[in-house]
Amino acid sequence: MTLIRKPEAPWVFRATGAFVENARELAQEQGSRLAVYEIDGANTGDFGGLFAEFAAVLQFPDYFGSNLAAFEDCLGDLDWIEPVELLIVISNSNELLASQTEEDLEAVIEVFQDVAEGWAEPVDEGEEWDRDAVPFHVALVGCDPPVREVIAELELIDW
Repeated sequence: MTLIRKPEAPWVFRATGAFVENARELAQEQGSRLAVYEIDGANTGDFGGLFAEFAAVLQFPDYFGSNLAAFEDCLGDLDWIEPVELLIVISNSNELLASQTEEDLEAVIEVFQDVAEGWAEPVDEGEEWDRDAVPFHVALVGCDPPVREVIAELELIDW
């Protein structure tokens, strides 16, 4: 479980239900810095659903533009939730962008990876937004067996 406590790859991976349950328990421990946000992949079959589900769960600001660039910007900011260790769990992940192309799904996975890499870099500019490196991971659950190639290629993490 140290994987999700460190700002290191793999950023996006497939996970078992046991992994998620253990992560939830870890987040509940006193003094834990881990926040687990749960996205229902059944609500993310297209871009509209994906953006709406993430905006609701992560409380994106009203100015969120519901497009891929704005999605990446909001995930890379999240200053309204004061992230310290972030795990986004997408259940029913075989439904993630199910009505979109494989290339669309690949683009979203790439956004997750790019955002995680950005969070992994500390910010030290002598400004109020300076921060340490932040672990940011996305776990795809409920994809056994994976029906999309881009998901099948992701590492499977079990606890």
